[in-house]
Amino acid sequence: MARARSGGGAAFAAALVTVSILFFVSMILAIVFYTQVARGRQDAATARDELSTYVLTTEKNRPEVVALKNTREGSIVGQLMANVQGLTQLINGNVITTREQIDKELSALDLGGQPLITEIKRLLAEQDASADQIAAMKQDLTTTTNRVQQLQQQSAQVEQTYRAAADDLKTQLGAHQSQSTAYGQKVDKQRQTLESRIRQLQQERQNQVNQLTSQIEQRAEQINVLKRKLAELQREGLNPESRGVNPATQPDGRVVSIIEEENLVYIDIGRVEHVLLGLTFEIFDSRLGVYLDESEKMRGKATIEVVNIAERSSVCRIVRQEQGNTVNKGDLIANVVYDPDVKYKFLVFGDFDIDNTGSTSLSDGKRVETMIERWGGRLATELTYDVDFLVLGLEPLAPTPLSRDEVDPLRIQEQAAQQERYDQHQRLIDKARALSISILNQNRFLALVGYYRR
Repeated sequence: MARARSGGGAAFAAALVTVSILFFVSMILAIVFYTQVARGRQDAATARDELSTYVLTTEKNRPEVVALKNTREGSIVGQLMANVQGLTQLINGNVITTREQIDKELSALDLGGQPLITEIKRLLAEQDASADQIAAMKQDLTTTTNRVQQLQQQSAQVEQTYRAAADDLKTQLGAHQSQSTAYGQKVDKQRQTLESRIRQLQQERQNQVNQLTSQIEQRAEQINVLKRKLAELQREGLNPESRGVNPATQPDGRVVSIIEEENLVYIDIGRVEHVLLGLTFEIFDSRLGVYLDESEKMRGKATIEVVNIAERSSVCRIVRQEQGNTVNKGDLIANVVYDPDVKYKFLVFGDFDIDNTGSTSLSDGKRVETMIERWGGRLATELTYDVDFLVLGLEPLAPTPLSRDEVDPLRIQEQAAQQERYDQHQRLIDKARALSISILNQNRFLALVGYYRR
């Protein structure tokens, strides 16, 4: 029995020791575990803090974050960093460029608020359009180049043709120059011969003219003596007017010589008889005498104009000649206005158009007055009984009456001036008729003085 109790006590003690050791070990393990749990919680909290730095709890379930997490190609941050580097490389070409630098450069581009991709698309579209334009321009350039090459070929052909033609012309020109030189030498020789002959003929003609002039002056002197005797007889009562002869049909002189080659005639009146340069005479056959035509105009078989005046003779050129009639030595000359002793008096009024140009001018009126003075006439300033001829220009038109509402002073003044000009023209006609003064219009005056249009 005693053994039994001693054996049982030892086992209990052993068991107690074992339990105590196990408890102690459990306590130590519990302390260690607790410590590790606390440290794990602290590490978890730290990890959560660090994780929130990279991604917030509210961002974990965003589709893009979930997509990155499901790729299994590294951490989300790593993938984001790789994306950032790719975008940086795409935008700027440099993976270490900061966002601030990229923002600064994008701001400098002034995209107008458009997204970068939109702007890139627009630029790409413009690039495509530019590429199309460049292709079209290249096509045009190719076409133009081909055309230029064609033109150059044509130009080369034309130039070759031109050079051939030029060479041919040079050859012909050389031959012509040789012929021209020979012809020129021949012409010079003939000209010298002709000039020598002309000088000889001129000298002979001058000798003839001098001889004829001397004869003319002698005969003119004889004729003047006879004319003076005739004037004395007229003063003694043999005046042709007293015998019913028209003084206008009396000759003023005669043709004493003719130079047919030069179309000249010599007459027997000159400076002593008050002949003036430009004076014209009608030529009549000496057998028929001086006469007037049906319209009372003096019109002979030829008209001559004085071009040179000597003391008692004059040189005239023939300015008109009837076909079939010749001017002969001894023919009579006459001018109805010309009188060596009487000067007719003319009053000139109006506007003239001597050369029928269609418009009158003041210079034509002056020409009429000059004609009268050169032909020995006198000019009057008013129409009186001693005026021989009233020379009227073109008849002025009667002015159109103005309306009663007209208030323009310039038009009223012009109308009054036209009316006064018209009335003055009519008053002169009435007064000339009352005084029996001959009225000559422009055409009758020019015919009277023998004017011809050169």
